[in-house]
Amino acid sequence: MVDLFKWCLSYSYFIGRLTGMVNFEIDFKTGRAQVTTRASISAVCSNLVIFIMLTVYVLNVREIVKTWELPNRLQEDVLIILSFFRIMCIFLTLASRWWKREEFMQVFDAFCRQYSPEILPYCRRRVLFKIFCATMVDTVHIVITMLMMRKLPTFSMVFGTWGLFSTTVIVHVIIMQYYMAMASVRGRYILLNKELQALISETQSLNPNLMSPEFVMLIYTSLIVLYFVDFSMNGSNIVGLLDIHEEMLQLLSQRTLFQPGLDQRSMASL
Repeated sequence: MVDLFKWCLSYSYFIGRLTGMVNFEIDFKTGRAQVTTRASISAVCSNLVIFIMLTVYVLNVREIVKTWELPNRLQEDVLIILSFFRIMCIFLTLASRWWKREEFMQVFDAFCRQYSPEILPYCRRRVLFKIFCATMVDTVHIVITMLMMRKLPTFSMVFGTWGLFSTTVIVHVIIMQYYMAMASVRGRYILLNKELQALISETQSLNPNLMSPEFVMLIYTSLIVLYFVDFSMNGSNIVGLLDIHEEMLQLLSQRTLFQPGLDQRSMASL
């Protein structure tokens, strides 16, 4: 039986090769990325075709946008500006895939080393759903593009429209690669958390005298109460001393009531 998850991963990889976003090959036996002449030529051809289609689109952008029958000129201008911005981002992305190809390959190899079948249950559903949604969006976009081409009078305008459609596919490939990486990392985190939880539970079972969180909280509470009692005792001792001192001063202030002889004897005794 064909594994749907592996098929989706292969589908994402070959779409990346088709659009030139993946300009290296992956050895499915070893899982290693490698630069080959075939991969380089294929990526160059794909990038060149996309570049030509987008150039044709830019040269015919006003005529193509007019065929969409937008309500006013302002919407046409906004759409043209957004299209130019997307095309610029696509060109920068394709260029970065070449001058940072070695870095991308190192990232992919590091990612493959961290991969294990145990994380599949924690990311399989998310990846399948994402690929399904991206495929449905591209399918609807193809249908819309085919319907639009009926209104395009020249081959150059048709060619340019397909170039604009290719930018959407490339954006989806970029998002898909990032999403799959994040989904795998999330699955790895979930697996590590489960292993850590199992380790903690096993440690607690092997050491029954290990303090529980409730016991630790009881100790902290008792410590705070003892600090408060000790502070109260120190305060009470100081206040009591002050009271006794005040009482002594009051008693000494009454020495003028003594007879002269008694006063001298009391002063001598003091």
